[in-house]
Amino acid sequence: MTCLEELMRVLKEHETTTLTRLDVIDEKEKRGHATQLEYFQFSINQLQTSLEYCEVILQRNKSVEILQVH
Repeated sequence: MTCLEELMRVLKEHETTTLTRLDVIDEKEKRGHATQLEYFQFSINQLQTSLEYCEVILQRNKSVEILQVH
């Protein structure tokens, strides 16, 4: 095997290893983003529910209920 062939083999191995590592990092990042998205969606749902509840109270225009919510 010539020096050039050996160098090409080593570089190909390095490429394969690097791509594998990048795939692992990419997958980990995707899972992290998916987890954050689920958390944000849950938070949005909670805020939407609270908003709807407050809107109902305001529509009834009952001062006592409005004060209790505060």
